[in-house]
Amino acid sequence: MSKNPYATLLGLDSDSPNYYELLGLPLGCDDGDAIEVAVRRQTAELAKFRTGPKADDCQRLLEEVLRARMILIDPLERGLYDDTLGGSSNSDKDMPKPITSTWHPGVTTSQTSVPLKTKSLAYVPHGDDFLTRLERLSWKSILFLCTCIVCATSIICVWMITHRV
Repeated sequence: MSKNPYATLLGLDSDSPNYYELLGLPLGCDDGDAIEVAVRRQTAELAKFRTGPKADDCQRLLEEVLRARMILIDPLERGLYDDTLGGSSNSDKDMPKPITSTWHPGVTTSQTSVPLKTKSLAYVPHGDDFLTRLERLSWKSILFLCTCIVCATSIICVWMITHRV
């Protein structure tokens, strides 16, 4: 890896830019179209270096640009990422209201999550409760979970009938 691949491949001043800097966006940008245009611009710039001596740096930065897109395009993920930067974002209006936990009445998920103290590109989501994670599942995953529950219930019923419980 070269000394500063961000400078040599993308012309960035920072040697560890956040996702907004990596894409050339203003901090807290919540415009999906602007994010997509920035990703296309940066991937086109990196495409020039896919072969040759800078190919390894190019591949790593390309993966980083795509990871930045995944985080910044989703309002929930972007809000959590913005929290790791320590700044406020324009996406606060897009963030869902915290769900009150049924196990700890009056305590919200934002109060129970562990705050991150790093300002690096390594993104670690905050601790979520079950309902918040369930909202992120695809319909296929939910269908699979429901099928498993029905099968398990059927097995238990058959066992109870055969053992006269």
